[in-house]
Amino acid sequence: MSVLSDSLNMIRSTKTEKIIIALSGGKDSILTLDLCAQVFPPENIECFFMYFVKHLDCIDRVLNYLVDRYKVKLHYVPHFLLANFYKHGVYRPKVISLMDTADTRIQDIKTYIRDLTGIEWMAFGLKKCDGIHRALQLKGHEVDFKMKTVYPIANWKHYEVVNYLKMIKMIELPVFTTKKNKLKAMTEAAPTLESALCLKQLYPSDYQKMLEKFPFLEAAVKREEFKEERNRDNIREPEFIQEIEVSEI
Repeated sequence: MSVLSDSLNMIRSTKTEKIIIALSGGKDSILTLDLCAQVFPPENIECFFMYFVKHLDCIDRVLNYLVDRYKVKLHYVPHFLLANFYKHGVYRPKVISLMDTADTRIQDIKTYIRDLTGIEWMAFGLKKCDGIHRALQLKGHEVDFKMKTVYPIANWKHYEVVNYLKMIKMIELPVFTTKKNKLKAMTEAAPTLESALCLKQLYPSDYQKMLEKFPFLEAAVKREEFKEERNRDNIREPEFIQEIEVSEI
């Protein structure tokens, strides 16, 4: 049985009439959407995207294309880590009013989306080949009837995902790679130094949007740029030698 037919059988085995898809705009989530679209009519598919900064142009370009191509409904929800970043002051001032609240989890987002849509079953684009922890997580749980969750591409290899997306003539995805920074997926447009460096070089307008929410990122970026400039010019930090006088006894 091919991975394609295996995936479609996984989705059909849920015996649900509607499904929610976690859509990041990356290759794996796009493949998951395409597979679900072969089983469900568009009006029975709803997607959600978890953002750190809402409506970055480089991401919205792909999400808008997918909504138009598959005619599905898309919900924008804050990333489950976003409140924690605000609470603990990650690259921004702390939000004091959040200090006594519990850290949010992915399960909180799942519960919210299920309540919002009234749909129980969810599909995620996770693969066993993504790493040993992912393989252990998914083994025997490709279709989790207890948690109402299906992982249709659990058994796909990376090259199979890439080849399939080429076959269906999928839109070219945004590049999040610079000379010194390689990010795995567009979901990594998060408030991190690596993401900020890529945005500044490749998507400057989105970099400014990032700084509006996480202003302290600019200091980290400038510090990294200074280090690169210093290394390029071969400038060494000054060495301070302290002379110690030793008296004879």
